[in-house]
Amino acid sequence: MRFRPTVAVERMIAAAKRVGENPVTVARELEWRTTSTFPRLALFALTAVGIYASFGIVILFDILEQEPAQLFIGLFSIAAGELLIDRRRFFRHGVEEALWSIGAVMIVTSPGGDSVPAGLAAIGVALAVSAIRLLNPWIGLASVAFLGASLSDWIDDTAVGWVALILAILFAIIDTFEQKRPFHARFVELSTILCYGFAAAILSSKGVAGLTAAVIGGITLAAIGLRRRILAPILAVLAGGGFVLYEISGYLDWKPEAEAFAWGLVLLTSAVLWSRRFAGKTEGITSDRLRRATDEEIAQTVLIAAATPGTSPESAPAREGEGDFGGGGATDRW
Repeated sequence: MRFRPTVAVERMIAAAKRVGENPVTVARELEWRTTSTFPRLALFALTAVGIYASFGIVILFDILEQEPAQLFIGLFSIAAGELLIDRRRFFRHGVEEALWSIGAVMIVTSPGGDSVPAGLAAIGVALAVSAIRLLNPWIGLASVAFLGASLSDWIDDTAVGWVALILAILFAIIDTFEQKRPFHARFVELSTILCYGFAAAILSSKGVAGLTAAVIGGITLAAIGLRRRILAPILAVLAGGGFVLYEISGYLDWKPEAEAFAWGLVLLTSAVLWSRRFAGKTEGITSDRLRRATDEEIAQTVLIAAATPGTSPESAPAREGEGDFGGGGATDRW
């Protein structure tokens, strides 16, 4: 049984876009089937409509009661998704992602049962399991959002904001370490942005103490991003900075012109710092936490795999290169 792509296969597919290769073609050469972004979204939406239409048909014709029907459709959807992964080798294809994630949500939720926070937490857990199974960082991000929303009815808003701020800093620290799977790297990046945005929106409206905590957290994230040259903490500060600036302008009673000037100054300063810090050649910055040397190795492996149909990553021969990928001195030779 092919549980999911190996680390090498996932990295090759992720690197295909970065070297100008079609990831669909590369995945096919590695014996997996994937799609590009828009067909993937369309297939996900159509599959979701089909799942809920099947559920409606079962209820409409009184084949099963509502709760047993929901459980049956959920189990059937997950089984169908597993069959597509195992037999048809679907990976980020859209169809199996909808089958697995929606099926898991249908299993853990009941139409008339638990309270709202318990239901949100169950949905978050189901999406987390689906994200790990499917290697989908966006489903993982949705699970973080549902789990965070479920906390608001168990603890007060201020505590939720502090939890989100601590998680944002922890995710930023984790992002400084090399991640083998692109799924892990992208999930950590997205979670950093979401958690700080959530924390800034809550804490900045809780008085001077909360606003101070949001500002200190933003400074900490900015320092981590600038020091280690990682993009996610910087984007998190920009995402949550709007809430902080809005509350600061309320305390200072700024006029609209002064507020617009302050926003422009902050954005201009951020752009200058970003450009000066990240424009250098040393190390560079990538969204999936792959360094330049690793990029060249993976790019060469991708092209070898695409040029030798029917070979697996383990059996593809290694070939030494003479040229560089991109930049001065680039050649079309290995």
